[in-house]
Amino acid sequence: MEPTVRTHPTRRLPTALVLTAALLATGCSEQSDDGREPAATESSGTPHGYVEGAREAAEEQSRLILGDPGTGASRVLDLVTGKVHESAPVTGADGLSTDGRFGFFHTDRGTHVVDGGAWTVDHGDHVHYYRAAIRHVGDLPGGRGAEIRSDAAVTAATDPEGRTTLYDRTALEKGEVGPARTLDGVHAGAV
Repeated sequence: MEPTVRTHPTRRLPTALVLTAALLATGCSEQSDDGREPAATESSGTPHGYVEGAREAAEEQSRLILGDPGTGASRVLDLVTGKVHESAPVTGADGLSTDGRFGFFHTDRGTHVVDGGAWTVDHGDHVHYYRAAIRHVGDLPGGRGAEIRSDAAVTAATDPEGRTTLYDRTALEKGEVGPARTLDGVHAGAV
């Protein structure tokens, strides 16, 4: 008679769960290229992905920025909660564009910036979702018809004549327009 080896597949399940939990827990940890943890720094007490003044959420936070060109009324509709947030009027706006977080109201005076207070930070292998207060940031100088494009570092405003001004995106995120830098020459389309 040959001995029989019994296996218990259920014993492997807890091990798989522990490994999965360990991988998820380390997904946002900072490691060097060789896999070692970085040396402790003054800011090591700050959680990965932390944004001052914002709350992290488990799912995407969608908000819709709305403007009425006839009355100048502006509001933000929170698509997660269904609440409408009234905001200060933007008179004379005849256009509205967005980069996903900020709304850009186009007026004769320039482009008025409203922070919709909802954004996503993509780390490649995972994402963080944030929500914060809705606020008016200020005005980007220039006239009507500017094209606005943004990335994680800068916001570029190109006027109808092709002059492009760059604004520090982190300043906008802090609620201020901040210093600007105008590019040499003229540019057609988005910069």
